[in-house]
Amino acid sequence: GFGGVQTALALDALQKEDPDKRTKIKVTLVDPNELCTEDATPEEVAPTFANLLEGTSVVDFVQGTVIGVDADQNRIFVSKTGGTNKGTPMGYDALVLATGASVNLEKFSDEAECALPFYTIENCYELKRRFRFLESRQTGGKNCNIVVVGGGYSGVELALNTKERLQNSNVTLVHRGEQVLEYATEYNRMTGINRLKEAGVKILTETSVEKVIPQITSEHPYKSAVVLSSDGTSSQIETDLLLWTAGAQSSNDGIGILNSVLPRDKKGRLVTGDEMIVRGFPNVFALGDVSRVSSTMYPATAQVAIQQAPVVAWNLYSQLQSPEGKQELLTFSYANLGEMMTLGSEDATITSLGGLVQLSGSPASVLRRLIYAVRMPTISQAFVAGLESTGTRLNKRKGSSLKKNLW
Repeated sequence: GFGGVQTALALDALQKEDPDKRTKIKVTLVDPNELCTEDATPEEVAPTFANLLEGTSVVDFVQGTVIGVDADQNRIFVSKTGGTNKGTPMGYDALVLATGASVNLEKFSDEAECALPFYTIENCYELKRRFRFLESRQTGGKNCNIVVVGGGYSGVELALNTKERLQNSNVTLVHRGEQVLEYATEYNRMTGINRLKEAGVKILTETSVEKVIPQITSEHPYKSAVVLSSDGTSSQIETDLLLWTAGAQSSNDGIGILNSVLPRDKKGRLVTGDEMIVRGFPNVFALGDVSRVSSTMYPATAQVAIQQAPVVAWNLYSQLQSPEGKQELLTFSYANLGEMMTLGSEDATITSLGGLVQLSGSPASVLRRLIYAVRMPTISQAFVAGLESTGTRLNKRKGSSLKKNLW
């Protein structure tokens, strides 16, 4: 994700700019997949690692899954098949863990096939396939019922984009908390809630999913019933599509890990000091959703991981260049630059500069895509993302104009 890629690129830059180069480094980036969202093109949010790492001199990419960390022996175990075998050992002088969070469907393990998470590009492509299936059913005048579990940023964005894609659908947003977008700024929260109401999305707060009952048939491979609980009362919703954005947890939860000596908090996150070094392991670093910096709680956003990456890169490089312990280490300090959310293909909301900047609607959508492009890891990728974004908007507007002319 953002944290790992930014760290690798920062290390490459530090090596290039170091006049002494007392220690030549080699960086290996390991990742099984890339992220994507429905309202963006693959080049915007899931460019290939070959494109991202083009021009680097010390970074190699290995596609695989880290299934084990042996911190005592300074090695990880990588599986290139995605299975649960012991994997291939890979030694390291320094290790950076930026594995992010994964959806937790353990409670519904038997019914997990009905619930589609929305975290990887594979999830994105699968969602598009299911959308096409439901669109084919709507041609017969049938409205479809869709349930989105989780009222955070992803859940709200997904509910609105789903409603826009399947206009005749009944979309229900289920959230366990008292209000959706509980960690968003007041402006973004109220804008998001208003958009949900305007779109006709049904919002169920203080409601938990108790059970998922598969109702799969040969004619409908995604149908299920969702049993809900609210204030001691149970209810059931029949759904044609169940989307899951709740229950994210750090992916270092011990499953498949060959040793468990790295310190974790109750939520499975690696505990680090302000220098982003895992406590008790001076050559192991952690950043992003997989980590918790001391006792400080930071939002689980790309913005945090992007800001942590240069701190990790500098401290790691300093350690390798000065192994005798005379390093000048940086401490992480988070600067909240604001937040932005997509509320549809041409709608968004942005809050920045402590609330001095508040923007929503089409102008916010244009600005959000521009900011997203600028924050890409490389200049070339920023350029490509900007072009992709512009092309997508122009094509949508052409399609809209064509529909109007046809009518």
